[in-house]
Amino acid sequence: MRKKILTILLLPLIALSLGAQEIQNIQTDSPLSPETVEDGVIFRLFADYASQVTLTGSWQLPGAKPIRMYKDRSGLWEVKVSNIPADMHSYHFVVDGVRMTDPNNPVQQHDGSIYESVFILDGPRTVNYKEAAGRHGSVSYEWYHSRLFDCNRRLAVYTPHGYNPNNTNKKYPVLYLLHGEGGDEESWISAGRAVQIFDNLIQSGRAVPMIVVMPNCDPKQQAAKSVRLPEVNYSYGTNSFVSSLINEIVPYIESNYRVDSRKVSRAIAGLGQGGEQAFIAATLYPDRFDWYGFMCSGVEDYEGLRSDLLRIKKAGFKLIWEGSGTYDTVSYDKTKFLYECLESLWMDNTLYVNNGAYDWKNWRLHLASFGSMVFRFYNDGRK
Repeated sequence: MRKKILTILLLPLIALSLGAQEIQNIQTDSPLSPETVEDGVIFRLFADYASQVTLTGSWQLPGAKPIRMYKDRSGLWEVKVSNIPADMHSYHFVVDGVRMTDPNNPVQQHDGSIYESVFILDGPRTVNYKEAAGRHGSVSYEWYHSRLFDCNRRLAVYTPHGYNPNNTNKKYPVLYLLHGEGGDEESWISAGRAVQIFDNLIQSGRAVPMIVVMPNCDPKQQAAKSVRLPEVNYSYGTNSFVSSLINEIVPYIESNYRVDSRKVSRAIAGLGQGGEQAFIAATLYPDRFDWYGFMCSGVEDYEGLRSDLLRIKKAGFKLIWEGSGTYDTVSYDKTKFLYECLESLWMDNTLYVNNGAYDWKNWRLHLASFGSMVFRFYNDGRK
């Protein structure tokens, strides 16, 4: 189809005696990148004007130097990287100091304003990251009015396969899933693969069918930057968003979706700053949620921490899940501290620690782990 379109567009140029060689150059195939080979992955970029090109990928350890690429006589830059582990990986090039995605790879992810090219090397970790073989859920982007912020704001809603807004006999539990600092309502969908993860977990019976609400947690934004709305110059703090979540977002969802509005049917989780917001929601509104997930967040000691935790304990809960990685220099100590506090108060909790870092590779694993535990043994109240 592409060649047919090009041919039609080029007819006027041919009439103007454009040489056949020039037409051939326009239609020349782009270099294949990335290319998976037996002993590694090859990355290519045509940039004959450039004097230096480097590659940075998510498979590298934190702080690792960019990988140098090499140019041939035609202006094609190339490098082969070996021993990349099986996972979903993101990467970018830096061309003479300018960061860019791979123009030859149409698959991208973004977290806020940071865009990366993406590829998947098959393995045990990637089972949940590909499109489910059978039944798929749906994602809708909704606008709700916030009186607190005096504007319309955007959120994303995942509904599982089989969700029917007209079926009054079926109700679903709801997970409120919060992004990290610099992210937006699209982050968990784009970089976190939340849709694919929940589709696969639900289809395989490893998760309960649920609705997942992914709001924009940044009070300065009405929506993701991709929507191209100006930022709002408000100085609202973390607690103000939590107040909006409880008093505006939750009522909006429960008024517009077929949800089970019991405490046992509500969960809240987040990564980084979103995990901190989830923790604030847990301490200020312990009567609203029964399931908590704190991904690469944890807490630092503060006056009143233990009384806040005891308030959660008194209200009752089904799950407190906290996770981090040994290479996570941001949250590992805070996560361990939260675990120790919970243990000292005899509060059941689940600690998930691996060799990951403060990045999406780890957060996707966190979501799959928490997603398979939240609403466990759930029933909709009819049994």
